[in-house]
Amino acid sequence: MKPVRISLETFSGDLETYLNGTEENELVLTKDGKPAYVLIGHKRAAAWFEAVLDMVTTEAIEAEGDDGEGPEAKGNDEPETNATSNNGNDDGEND
Repeated sequence: MKPVRISLETFSGDLETYLNGTEENELVLTKDGKPAYVLIGHKRAAAWFEAVLDMVTTEAIEAEGDDGEGPEAKGNDEPETNATSNNGNDDGEND
């Protein structure tokens, strides 16, 4: 269901009517024609919070991937070994 948009001035003039209508709907209050507040009715609050949590989680995951510190940026997790050179000798002795 699409949120109802009304001006703050209209809302403050008939507060009780609009608050009663938000039990099942979202109400977007505008100031100078731009969204300023959102009222969420208690029957829709759980779904709204879930949507916000999903959005924030997705943004955090995307931001983590952007810094180059994610698992794909680290490459191989095996420790590096310091191999000694034997200068091409196959006898295992170093020169």
